[in-house]
Amino acid sequence: MDNVGRQLRGLNVPVLMPDTYAPYTLAGLDFKNSPFLAGLGNLMLSRVCLQTILRDPSLQVSKTDLDNLAAQRKTDADKLKADEDQVKQGKLSGKALEDKEAEISDLKQKNQKTDADIKKDTAALAQVNDINASISSIDTFLGSLTGSIIAAPGPSSQTANSQNPPSGSPTQSPTGTSSGTPPIAAVLAADGLAQVIGVGDNGALSAKSIWQHVLLLKALESGGSLITHSNIFGSKVFFTGGAVATYALFTPNGRLSCSGNVYDYGGYIRAKDFELAFRNPTIDPTRQLIFLRGGCRSPDTAQTGSTQ
Repeated sequence: MDNVGRQLRGLNVPVLMPDTYAPYTLAGLDFKNSPFLAGLGNLMLSRVCLQTILRDPSLQVSKTDLDNLAAQRKTDADKLKADEDQVKQGKLSGKALEDKEAEISDLKQKNQKTDADIKKDTAALAQVNDINASISSIDTFLGSLTGSIIAAPGPSSQTANSQNPPSGSPTQSPTGTSSGTPPIAAVLAADGLAQVIGVGDNGALSAKSIWQHVLLLKALESGGSLITHSNIFGSKVFFTGGAVATYALFTPNGRLSCSGNVYDYGGYIRAKDFELAFRNPTIDPTRQLIFLRGGCRSPDTAQTGSTQ
C-alpha cells in the first residue's frame, strides 16, 4: 500500500489510506457533520418522543382495566336480556312496566358507552405495547453498539403492564459487556472515514467529493533467489526476484469498476550492482506488466480505449 500509494501520488492521484491510519483517530470526530452521530441523535430523539407519548392521559390504561370493562359489559348485557324477557312475558304493568322500560333504556345506553370505552382502551393498549416494543428495539440496538444488553426502562407507572409485556422486550438487567473492542469503536472509525470522503449527515456521498473510488490491493506472491555462475575464471553472483499482486477498483457503493493482476520482475542483477539498483528502483508503473480484462478506463479515455 505504501509503494502503490507513493506511485499514485507521483501521478497526481489523491491518496487516502484509512487501513493504515483511521481518520480522526487523534483529531476527534466532527460531531456536526457526522453521518452516524446525526442518525444516532435522531434515534435518541425518537426514543424521547415515544416516552413522551406514553405519558398521554388517554394511554393510561392496563389490561386489568380492559378486563374489568369486559366483565362489566357482560354483567350489564345479562341484566338487559333478563329485563327484556320480563317485558316480553307481559306480566308487568303500570308503574312497574314503566320503570323496567326506563331501566332497559339506561342499560342500552350504558352498554353502548362501555363498547366505545372497550374499543378505545383496546386501541390504546395496543399502541402502548407497540411503543414499548419500539423502545425495547432501540435499547437493544444501543446495547449492541457497546457490546452489552441494556434492559429497556419501563414507561410511566400507570402504563407499565407486567401482565402483558411487549413482545421481545428485555426483562433482565445487563450482566456485563462482551469481550473485545465494542462495535461502536469500529462504527466511529468508519464514520470518521465517511466524513473525510464527503459523506453527509444524510448518509449519501457528495457528488463533488474527490473520493469516488476505492482501490483494494493484495499481494499474491513474491520471492527472490541468489544465483552463482562459476567457471575456470571464477564465480559471479546474481540476485533475481519478482512479485505478483491483484487489485480491484470499485465505487463506495460496491460497484466494481475494474480489476486485474500486476507483476514485476527485477531480472538478473550482479552483486556488485545491487546497491545501485536498490537505490534507483524502477517506479514507472507503465513499465510493469498488467493483466487486464476490460481495463480501468477514465471517462476521458474510454472512447479511445486507452488504459490508465
